[in-house]
Amino acid sequence: MKKIKHFYVIEENIKDSKIFELKTFTGKDKYIKFNQNSLKEFLGKKSFKNLLKNGLFMNKKDRKYNAANSLQRLVGCLYSNITGLEMHHINKDKTNNAFCNIVPLESNLNKSIDSLPTDKMLKFGENMHQEWVKEINKKNKNTLSNNDSLILEILSNSIGKTAKAIHKIFKGKIKSIKVIYRILNTYFYTEEFLRHLKSNKINILDN
Repeated sequence: MKKIKHFYVIEENIKDSKIFELKTFTGKDKYIKFNQNSLKEFLGKKSFKNLLKNGLFMNKKDRKYNAANSLQRLVGCLYSNITGLEMHHINKDKTNNAFCNIVPLESNLNKSIDSLPTDKMLKFGENMHQEWVKEINKKNKNTLSNNDSLILEILSNSIGKTAKAIHKIFKGKIKSIKVIYRILNTYFYTEEFLRHLKSNKINILDN
């Protein structure tokens, strides 16, 4: 009997957010899997297309109708393009698909790691994961979505001001006023959000 587990997918954008319970099952290969159509029907067309471009399936021939896919590939392609790469579980636990426990590797390298003693295998996997994280951060470091301090600064200066007035303050850092509109639409309840951070002593830079 296939063991069913439940995972949740959240899609957020400036208009609305939605949450979906992704039903999964354990395949014969012991990997946790889900059916492609269940995710495709929930996500917007653009979001699903981006996942495909990032390697939701290892190659195009695997993209058949409602094909089952492994959860570790879904997690991996949310962070970077893993097309043509295999996802390696660092501690060999195929049910642990947390980001910290997976790393994309070439097929030959993935197989060679399995032959290493456990301690060396773990160390090698952890080192490869750290390199992967560096590459992800290097690629994304200049995007606003990764600049928490600037977003917080904009929100803190937005109370009672128009987007035009806010843009004047941050013109040296934000070129387009459209970006200001996006931030204000994303954090629609700005005052409540800032109060929540303050009352709970949350420093978003530590998250």
